[in-house]
Amino acid sequence: MKLKFVLCWFLLLNFINIQAQQMQKVVASFGGGSLGFIEIYTEEFVFFLTENGSISGFTTNNFNGSFDYYDNEHFEKEKYGKLKSYGNTKIEYWLASNVNDARYGKVKSIGKVTIDYWDSHNYEKEKFGRVKNIGTIPVDYWDKDGFDTARYGKIKNIGSIFVDYWENEPLNKAKYGKIKSFGPVKFDYWDNYYSDEEKFGKLKSVTGNSDKIQVKFNHLLFYQKSNYQPY
Repeated sequence: MKLKFVLCWFLLLNFINIQAQQMQKVVASFGGGSLGFIEIYTEEFVFFLTENGSISGFTTNNFNGSFDYYDNEHFEKEKYGKLKSYGNTKIEYWLASNVNDARYGKVKSIGKVTIDYWDSHNYEKEKFGRVKNIGTIPVDYWDKDGFDTARYGKIKNIGSIFVDYWENEPLNKAKYGKIKSFGPVKFDYWDNYYSDEEKFGKLKSVTGNSDKIQVKFNHLLFYQKSNYQPY
């Protein structure tokens, strides 16, 4: 019985540790009908993911300590001049002999968090070189959907957060290609050119924002002339 209790306690602690690696919060910036950058909060770090699927930076709640940089231009030049460590946190980069490699010189790990990239140029070229995993958090992108390219190459999901975009539908030119949903957050746009000419294509509503999954705005324009013509 005692052994069973110890085993159960060990499994519980292991489960909690695995869960701690997951996203705790996600904040996406929004502007002009598309995503800007996405802040992915984990227990230790905040990763900044661009709309194009690259890591633009990171931060942490305990951003203290000395900073060091890779300084050997001739040995492992993929790392030269890049951040090597801050405090006790080490940063590593992918090494490759081919500069066209999907991972060449990109961040490989920050502390214990490993980052990987999509590497199939022949079958999934829209994903090539873009972030595939941040630790245990998967990132995927839309492939071609017939002749409609509204979603092609854009972020499809981050972990369990599904991202969708308005496709080509009759009388839907106001919304085409713009973000439709980011997880539970839904977007709608003014779409009647004849009755709402000055509003046409502009953001109409946002619903579903929460503390855990939210969208913030880069800016909201007070006035913008629509260039759309219905003929």
